[in-house]
Amino acid sequence: MPTIGIAISGGGLPAALNGAGTFKAFDSRTEGATAKGQLGGLLQSATYFSALSGGSWMLGSAYINNFMTVSALQENLWDFSRGNIFAGPSDIDQREFWGNITAQIKAKRAAGFVTSDPDVWGRIQGYFFFNASHSGVDYTWSSIAKNQAFQDAEMPLPLVVVKGQSFDKVLEEPTNSELIYEVSPWEFSTLFMGEIRRYCWNPQNGGPAISKQNPQEAQFLKFAIGEVISAVNSTNSTLTGSAAYEPNPFYQYNTDSSPFAQDKRLTIVDGGEGGQNVPFEPLIQRKRNVDVIFGVDSLGSTGSWPTGSAILSTYERTLDDLANTSFPYIPD
Repeated sequence: MPTIGIAISGGGLPAALNGAGTFKAFDSRTEGATAKGQLGGLLQSATYFSALSGGSWMLGSAYINNFMTVSALQENLWDFSRGNIFAGPSDIDQREFWGNITAQIKAKRAAGFVTSDPDVWGRIQGYFFFNASHSGVDYTWSSIAKNQAFQDAEMPLPLVVVKGQSFDKVLEEPTNSELIYEVSPWEFSTLFMGEIRRYCWNPQNGGPAISKQNPQEAQFLKFAIGEVISAVNSTNSTLTGSAAYEPNPFYQYNTDSSPFAQDKRLTIVDGGEGGQNVPFEPLIQRKRNVDVIFGVDSLGSTGSWPTGSAILSTYERTLDDLANTSFPYIPD
């Protein structure tokens, strides 16, 4: 039997929904998906399922909710009827929505943890994608390992991709050479230093801009976001757009080869930064022996269609790491 991998790209909410369509088509539980000419069952046949940025929103929603079908998520959980992710789901008052988020971030900071912009995104996403009280504030990526469907091996191994960035460069544009991390239900590890230790989180980044169609709504949302940002900003957080973790779980580990081994604080950014918007990297590691990858690229830049630049970015990166990765040759 071949070893199959599925990779869902980033691209905000559109990527999450396009990825959901792929998930639904590949799922044998979807009505009609196993008919002649359809692809139902590919999901159940896959060994690995990687995602980043917007694609990880969809992946996290299905996996955190015990591998729920997309059909069930559409019917029972997902609510984008307000047309603006900053406005929250329709079943909660907007002031309560932002009040809860602010209180949760302040509580994290008061407990001594570093807070940063992705805390806001993580709390927003929880209300849309997690079927849990208080939007799953106590959920971590390692919570997936407690689900019965995961323990029964009814799902591919979920891998979320993020990128590392030095603290002194968090305001600079990430490059294609940044260190890549993968987050599984068991551990947070780099693809070059091996499996390190369990250190789990809920990666969330990206999202649509505030709607300008309703001036009163925009004014309220601006105030609400200002309240949240005041909860985030403090003496222990000076970041914009990056997630901060202190202590750094890789501190003093592999000091000869790790660029972040001397940093007491680990900062990571969206996995699609630097051009690798389709998370092929975990699936092309030679030790995983993946035979075929089904990649879904939802980030269009020319006439709303993908250009193939994400595949090229991954290929160019592998040229410097041929010993550890396997990727087809792409001619000039």
